Amino acid sequence: MTTVVPIKGDIVTNDYGWLYDLFGDDYASPKSVSDLINKANGDDLSVEINSGGGILDAGSEIYTMLRAYKGPVNVNVVGVAYSAASLIAMAGDVVAMSPAGMMMIHNVSSGQMGDYHDMQNAADSLKKSNIAIANAYMAKTGLSQTEILDLMDSTYWLDPQTAIEKGFADKMMFDNAEKPGKMIMTASLNKIPSLATLNQMKHLRNTTALKRAPSDDDQMALLNAEYNLLNLKGE
Repeated sequence: MTTVVPIKGDIVTNDYGWLYDLFGDDYASPKSVSDLINKANGDDLSVEINSGGGILDAGSEIYTMLRAYKGPVNVNVVGVAYSAASLIAMAGDVVAMSPAGMMMIHNVSSGQMGDYHDMQNAADSLKKSNIAIANAYMAKTGLSQTEILDLMDSTYWLDPQTAIEKGFADKMMFDNAEKPGKMIMTASLNKIPSLATLNQMKHLRNTTALKRAPSDDDQMALLNAEYNLLNLKGE
């Protein structure tokens, strides 16, 4: 059984959840996620993300809960995963992105008031926060701290192909479907039957396994498949 964990809308701390409930707006909070995790009880989690981000503390807590989960965690970026939402995405054992999905990583920001001492302290704090967030990206991608911090510093946007290339995602959603003309790469001295021939043989085998009497068309298809197979083997 799979439990769906939606990360939709703003990512907020538990204190603000009631406000979003009041207006019926989508949100994700540590409590909303932990409630689903507790119900899952070790079953697979499917984390579906479409969020522009939110409060860093909440995103960090959700990321940590998902990383600590004992069962499989699959992340699907069904829309966007920006800022804190991209951090949460890094908790997935497998991260898949919609072909139309996007990710974005950037420096941590805040609204700070005070004198120059306060501003300097805030700047130092933000730099430390960047390093903390970079740890999660590093763990997923294998990139160095310098590489990650440089990407964050540039406000880096990732389409699915770039996310996969950089290691932020593992695959594109729907990409495991069999496609016409799919090429099989082989390492063999003998010729290998084409995918179409193999699938044809598989279908006929299943027909026999189901003990359905093969039709004339089935018998002809079987003969053709066997003929093609023999030709490939040079017999």
